[in-house]
Amino acid sequence: MSQNKLKLVKISQEYTKQLENLKKEIASSAKDEVLNACVKDILNAESVEKYIEENLENAEYAAQYLGLVGEQAVGVVHLGLDAETNIAKLNYYVELKERKKGYGTEMLKLVVEQNLNYTYVTVCEKGNSVKEKTLLDAGFVLNYSTNVQDKEVNVYFLNLNNIENKNSNGKKPNEQLKEAEETIARLTKKLDSLELSHKLKDEDYKQSVQKKVVEAQTIFKQKYDELVASTEKETSEVKKYALQKYAAKLVDIVSQFNTAVNFPVQDEKIKNWLYGFQMYSQMFNDLLSQMGIVEVVVTKGSDFDPNIMEVADTVAEPNLKENTVYVVLNNAYKLHDRIIKLAMVKVVKNNA
Repeated sequence: MSQNKLKLVKISQEYTKQLENLKKEIASSAKDEVLNACVKDILNAESVEKYIEENLENAEYAAQYLGLVGEQAVGVVHLGLDAETNIAKLNYYVELKERKKGYGTEMLKLVVEQNLNYTYVTVCEKGNSVKEKTLLDAGFVLNYSTNVQDKEVNVYFLNLNNIENKNSNGKKPNEQLKEAEETIARLTKKLDSLELSHKLKDEDYKQSVQKKVVEAQTIFKQKYDELVASTEKETSEVKKYALQKYAAKLVDIVSQFNTAVNFPVQDEKIKNWLYGFQMYSQMFNDLLSQMGIVEVVVTKGSDFDPNIMEVADTVAEPNLKENTVYVVLNNAYKLHDRIIKLAMVKVVKNNA
């Protein structure tokens, strides 16, 4: 950390001059950088005064902070706030000339101290060792890796107590299932609130997401009650597969939810809106893994295997090998070493 003491202040008209100077520094020194959303918003704003005014109006959903050393702004922190889930999506930026002085770590620690009621989530592109070190030094924990817009990224959390993404630690499956059901209930409330503030262009897609979440909530509740009654009565060997009937239905729900939230869309606003749901999709997949449920990937062109595949349709393709997979509609799943859901495929049949 530099000997100059850094302080963190909420952006307001009082700091117009400092933000204006930071904007000029970013514009002149960061031409070759891939800038995050909060910095782009500053650069693209009609004016610094207008940018500050809009942030103050949206204070319920977002918070912006300046990192100051003396009277000079050295960086900015943006929080996207969700009061229902107590999750804060975090982005930060340190001005190019002020890096390697510890300001990034210090800004993150200070913003957390001022907003202790939130669980923080942020992403870091794999290979960005400087940002990874900053996040770890500030207390963030690497939670999982995923792909966002064709980029491989690591997802970091801070204060995981409010997140349902936990290891089993001796929990019974019905307890894990209950946690997942509660998470879906919160997602349903979030979706309802988003309908009031966003006019999604892809109306059919939005309705598809709604339908899958409602179905998931209803069936999770039903199967949770049944699961509590059945798993307590099974012997040690039977218990290993006691969840099979319910796990197959659970896989259907999660599989449909994954398909819905990962459906390719072109509109950037919808892509950003879906990002949070994709994170929960990853959490559901992690939960399946903890319960011993794993996905069996089927590839196009492989020989049809009736042990793990089911024919949804046949296709005549003279140039392709007979009885091979033409299209994979969804992959198979197994509980431990037993297939509980067959993959749905279209198969090449030229002699039909």
